[in-house]
Amino acid sequence: MEHGRQWAGSGSEWQWCNQCLAYEHTSGLVPGWWVSDLQVPEADLRHDPAPIEAARQDALKRDAGAGGANIA
Repeated sequence: MEHGRQWAGSGSEWQWCNQCLAYEHTSGLVPGWWVSDLQVPEADLRHDPAPIEAARQDALKRDAGAGGANIA
C-alpha cells in the first residue's frame, strides 16, 4: 500500500489502437482492483499486443450474447 492505494504487484501494459495499429508498451504497478478475464499464455506475451488483442477479440465474440465479459 502506498499513499492509501493498494497494488497487486508490478506488471506491464500495452495501449494500442486496433484501427491504425499503433501501440505503446510500459511497465508499472498494477492496481489492486484490476481484474481481467482474458486468457493469454505467459509465453505469448511480448513487446507487441497481438496475442492480447486476439484474446480480446475471441472474448468479445464468445460473450456477445452472454451479457459480456470483463475484458478491459
